[in-house]
Amino acid sequence: MPHSLEFDTTRIDAAEGVLYDVVMCEEGEAKGHGVYLEEEFITDLVAYDQKHFSKAGLKCRFDHPGGCEGTMGTQMGRFKNVRERKKGGKMQAIADLYLLDAAELSPTKPNMKSWMLQMAQEDPGFIMQSIVFKPGRYYQKFKNGDKRYIWEYQKHDDGGMEWVSSDPTLGKIFVEFGPNGEHYYTDTVEAGAATDSLFSTQANPHLFVSKALSWLEDNPRIKEFAQANPEKVFSFLKELGLEPTPPVKPQPQKMSLLKKLFGQDPITEDVLMSAEEITELRTKLGKAEEILTSLQTKFDKLQSDYDALKKDLETRTNELSSAQDKIKELESKPAATHTDGPTDTPESELRAYHKDPITQRAIERFKRKPAK
Repeated sequence: MPHSLEFDTTRIDAAEGVLYDVVMCEEGEAKGHGVYLEEEFITDLVAYDQKHFSKAGLKCRFDHPGGCEGTMGTQMGRFKNVRERKKGGKMQAIADLYLLDAAELSPTKPNMKSWMLQMAQEDPGFIMQSIVFKPGRYYQKFKNGDKRYIWEYQKHDDGGMEWVSSDPTLGKIFVEFGPNGEHYYTDTVEAGAATDSLFSTQANPHLFVSKALSWLEDNPRIKEFAQANPEKVFSFLKELGLEPTPPVKPQPQKMSLLKKLFGQDPITEDVLMSAEEITELRTKLGKAEEILTSLQTKFDKLQSDYDALKKDLETRTNELSSAQDKIKELESKPAATHTDGPTDTPESELRAYHKDPITQRAIERFKRKPAK
């Protein structure tokens, strides 16, 4: 099940080519497959990755290469530091994606590293992650939480075998990662293009089409017949229950300006935007862009000030560290030996007022005064 990157853009290290805290998958529905993943699936998957990929990392490819499409040139990076976390009430498997420098030099998909970093900063909603793995057993759950395994044969005491199918009254069907599960890749895919690519190519429209086209290229006579007799092809599809439906003409988006601006669901709206509303919207968007530009300028200034303060702090810290080292050095040396030398201050070191005649006479009288 593809999952949005769903991470803070501040977690992007463009210089090192690392995307931190990328969500690989989470518990919930595997859309398009009629099954669900529980928390234990995420926990087992993370444990598997930590056991097998803690050193080298888990491979990440660009899109899901397969069908008649080669895999060479799609190697984009490796996921490291795989771990689990709870977010929004759901268990997630997250990791840090280290992009390869070689991804820039791919003969089939050049500049993957730069593209990924730029998209992650500009619009990560277009990027999703989709795991490629071998699932374990499928099951349903009784009210008490016990599992009822399905889609497998059950042996009876009399030696007979029975195929266990799903029970509609038990509702959802779950899949285990389990002890026999294997995790091969976590691939980067585009939102929507590979929505149904979790388990098999059977529900992968883009891979199915590529395979079908490849098969037609290998069978040119069938391709020529289909092109010359499309009605017979449609008749054949109809017999299979796959009668094509005419495309639905897209309807103009309907919404009011205020409800659009304040986040109301446009699907439920029933008022077309007027020319005045469009003009007003453009004006507001222009002002919003000016505000964003101003905020960006202020942010850049604050960032610059922050960098300067940080540098100054580092300098002062280094100076303090040097001073502390000097103090330690002085403290480690022995104290100067006491001497009984003259204590009179040399004439050259007397202050100016000491040289005044009146002061000199007072000092002489003080010296002659007997001690009590």
